[in-house]
Amino acid sequence: MTTAFRTLLAAALVLQAAVPAGAAPSPDSSTRKPTVSLRESARREGARLATTSHGGSVAQPSSQDRNWVARHPVVVGTLAGAAVGLGYVAANDCSSSSDYSCSGLLLFFGGTGAGLGALGGLAASLFLR
Repeated sequence: MTTAFRTLLAAALVLQAAVPAGAAPSPDSSTRKPTVSLRESARREGARLATTSHGGSVAQPSSQDRNWVARHPVVVGTLAGAAVGLGYVAANDCSSSSDYSCSGLLLFFGGTGAGLGALGGLAASLFLR
């Protein structure tokens, strides 16, 4: 153990021993928060949802207010998929393969990853609208 860790551990033990067991403040009626039943909370939330759904819609952020990733999910998926495919080839040392050249493997895995990522981004854009 390092000296700093030992010092910190000793200080924590000393501080814990210095506080008597009954010194913790007990909650009295003035500091306790009132409890609300689950049924009452559900009733309030239902009333709030009913008033917002009939009275007016909640303002949706415009496409310009969202960040770039949320506006372009297919491009983000394509870039992420290509990065995963190229990373796979880089991690598996493409020079040891006797069947294909390194550039062929890079094109295949980079293209496959980009295509799968684009499909994932398209699916995300359709489901998250």
